[in-house]
Amino acid sequence: MTARRPRARIPGVALFFAGTDEPAAPGQSMGSNPMLREDPGSSSTPERARRARSGPRANETTHENPTTLFRRLQEIDMTTRPGRKVFISLAVQNVEKSKEFFTKLGFEFNLKFTDEKAASMILNEDAYMMLLSRPFFESLATKALCDTTTHNEAAFGIHCESRAGVDELLRKAIAAGGKRAGEPQDHGFMYAQSFYDLDDHHWEIVWMDPAMAAA
Repeated sequence: MTARRPRARIPGVALFFAGTDEPAAPGQSMGSNPMLREDPGSSSTPERARRARSGPRANETTHENPTTLFRRLQEIDMTTRPGRKVFISLAVQNVEKSKEFFTKLGFEFNLKFTDEKAASMILNEDAYMMLLSRPFFESLATKALCDTTTHNEAAFGIHCESRAGVDELLRKAIAAGGKRAGEPQDHGFMYAQSFYDLDDHHWEIVWMDPAMAAA
């Protein structure tokens, strides 16, 4: 596992995704990528390249809804970028309630790319999670959604900088309406708790001894 520590929007929290062994960088989510927006008055290649590198300026606004941005994201070729942004979409029953749940866990949302069908949850500078209403998600997907009450779709891991941080985040998740997903896992050098969110998506909260992570 790499020793590089990503910059997290939540103090002490980094994000890991199922199927990878490296922390994901902070950012956006499918349909919420500010870099996809171009100035209405400028379609020049240099301007698009600048946005691909640095995203929008702080005082810029967007005029596109999440649906349009999601479609444009599917057309972007990110293979030429030196680093890749991560965009994850989750189907939720109620976008507003899911926003409230994750806000209580300390996450923030990009309101420019949030509406009644989708909420752009900021994980860090290069990783975003889009909470999509089930009808909206189904309109974009080519396969049926699984029943998360009976099937696992994936496991999403959040890294905390202390064992106490793991327990505290679990406490917040349960207080906000989540459910414990299993017993604590204590391996000495690594400690983990887990919970299900309001839509039964599986989340792991993990602390690892920095010395072991750097080995």
